[in-house]
Amino acid sequence: MTGLPEQIKALSERASELRDAAELRSEKLSLSDTALSLEHLLDAVDALWSVLGSLNTRVETIREREAWVRARTEKTALDRLDVAEVNLGYGHEGLMVARHLIELGRAELVTVEREGWE
Repeated sequence: MTGLPEQIKALSERASELRDAAELRSEKLSLSDTALSLEHLLDAVDALWSVLGSLNTRVETIREREAWVRARTEKTALDRLDVAEVNLGYGHEGLMVARHLIELGRAELVTVEREGWE
């Protein structure tokens, strides 16, 4: 079985391919297809949010274990783990904010598609 880092790398490579395809093909999408594409993108953002949450939890677990084991020694490493936890936490929450904003924009597109241009 492939390890998590390798799976995330494969996802990153696939996302790069998708980015390139979107640059070439997005101008031809209808409003309905654009809304559908955004809906699928939201599913991907949800998955990324979950993965980032799991990784954040792992960092927290390592930090707690190391703090207990090392007590007051090597404070610099523990301080760095504290900073990493804060930054990853903000990144995790920021991804959810992005997800909500994408959903709001997609909902407006769906409304225009459903109700028309008037």
